[in-house]
Amino acid sequence: LLREQDARLRQWLRCLQSLGLDPFTLDRESYDMPPWHQIRTAVGEADGLLILGFRQLHVRKGVWRPGTVESSDAAGWWGTPWNQIEAGLALMARMPVLVAHEAGVTEGIFCRDAWGGGLFGVRLEAADAIDRSRDDISDEVVTAWARAVREAYALDT
Repeated sequence: LLREQDARLRQWLRCLQSLGLDPFTLDRESYDMPPWHQIRTAVGEADGLLILGFRQLHVRKGVWRPGTVESSDAAGWWGTPWNQIEAGLALMARMPVLVAHEAGVTEGIFCRDAWGGGLFGVRLEAADAIDRSRDDISDEVVTAWARAVREAYALDT
C-alpha cells in the first residue's frame, strides 16, 4: 500500500475499535499459497467484513464489454479482484459486508447500485466522520453495519 493508504487502513482499524468491534486483518505477507483455505477460515470465523477499495490499477484507455449493448469506457481506477472474491465469500456466508472505496474505484461491489442486502457502502473518507463523531450519512451507514455485525456475533454465541 501507499503510505497514505496504509494510514487509512490504520484509521479504519481504530474506527472499528471505537465502535466496539475487534478487528482482525490478514496481511498480504501472511497469505498461504494457495490462499483459499486460509481465506475461507478467516471469513468463517468473522461476524462481519470490511473491505477497503484502494486504487490498485489505473486504466488509461479501455472498453468494458466491447461489442455488446453494455459496452462502456473502462478508463479510470480499479481495485484489486481480491476485493470481489472476499465480498462474495462473506455475502454467501450471509455476513454483513462494509465496503469503503477510494475516489474513482466504482466497479463491482464498490458500485452504489450493488449496495443493499447485507452489502453496505461508503467512501473511504467515512472514517473521518466516525473519528470526529460527526453526524452524516456515512456515519449512519457504518453504524448500521456495526450493528449488523454485533447482531451476527450474538447469533453465533
